[in-house]
Amino acid sequence: MTTIRISSSGLLLLAWGFFPVASPALDGGLPLLGSDVDARITVDVYTEDMSRDIRQEIAFTDLEFDGEQDEKRLVARVTGYPTTRLSVYLMAGITDSLESEELAPLAGGGLRLLLHRIGDVRFSLFAGGYLVDDIAYEVPGRLTPIAEIAASRRVENYYEAGGGLSVDWTWSWTPRLQLMPYAGLSWSTLQGEGEETFVFASSGQSGKDDEVDLHDDSPLTLTTGVALLANRNYGLRLEGRFLDQNSYSAGLFFSF
Repeated sequence: MTTIRISSSGLLLLAWGFFPVASPALDGGLPLLGSDVDARITVDVYTEDMSRDIRQEIAFTDLEFDGEQDEKRLVARVTGYPTTRLSVYLMAGITDSLESEELAPLAGGGLRLLLHRIGDVRFSLFAGGYLVDDIAYEVPGRLTPIAEIAASRRVENYYEAGGGLSVDWTWSWTPRLQLMPYAGLSWSTLQGEGEETFVFASSGQSGKDDEVDLHDDSPLTLTTGVALLANRNYGLRLEGRFLDQNSYSAGLFFSF
């Protein structure tokens, strides 16, 4: 029986259902401004669990593909308050998925600007971005009755940038405890590149493709969340993002 070997562009097409793909997951961040805290710096640490389908295009083809991305992240963010209307942050962390070979670093930054206030209700602009460096995915090779599919390894580098509008409301639960529900609409875009190597176990034949381009636009994401602020300097936050993705964040923060 003749065994068909599948590799290079053919492998990419067949393996699409097994590879995760990079996708936007821009966290809206703390709805805090300088007037909310008795401090100049806030440090928050949060974990994020994200799952969504996105569309990508491989550079040397005219075809686009849908694939699911499942990713878990742990991020630390430092926020400063240059004015009572503006907050600016830097972030760094690690990201991983079930299919990735190892943890990958991420880093980024962003800002939040108060546009208008009506009593305890505030309308703000937020924007940010981050970079993920060398996240690697592996798919083991396998032999079927009619074909051998090569073992593959793909390494990706990508960035996401976006922004939107949010509204938040402060409710003083007690003199020392404030509840801050918030919601927003955002848009983001992702660009990146990758390379893929493959090897056939039966023959040892191998190859490499350097032209895997990643791109995706998320036209609209609904963000909802709530922050609990105690003594104007520490608390916790929960956030969810929906419509074009299902993504959740949970974290703790402390101001000093």
